[in-house]
Amino acid sequence: MEVGARCLLMQPCCRVRLAPWVLCVYEGCGEGNRMKRDLSEYAFSDWSVASSIAYLGFVKDVDTWYIQKVDLSNKWSKYAFGDHDYQTNWTNRASLTYAYYDEAA
Repeated sequence: MEVGARCLLMQPCCRVRLAPWVLCVYEGCGEGNRMKRDLSEYAFSDWSVASSIAYLGFVKDVDTWYIQKVDLSNKWSKYAFGDHDYQTNWTNRASLTYAYYDEAA
């Protein structure tokens, strides 16, 4: 993890690099800042890139998942979280409702 960096939304955050783009994991770094949802408990599962949109799928168990949608052109990242049927939701990822991390987590 890199501390003190800026994420795609230009907010201070801790980050991990899964690909050429940057994924935010924490709402802030340092003492007193907490993760809204512990994304470290999720394992990377799937990815897909179409044009300038990338989708990354993560699962915690068979029933708990999130999909991250990254707009590579406009440099934003949004999330959809769920508690059932990851595979169906991954298949239908383009039609899910996504929100910024602080709104979705």
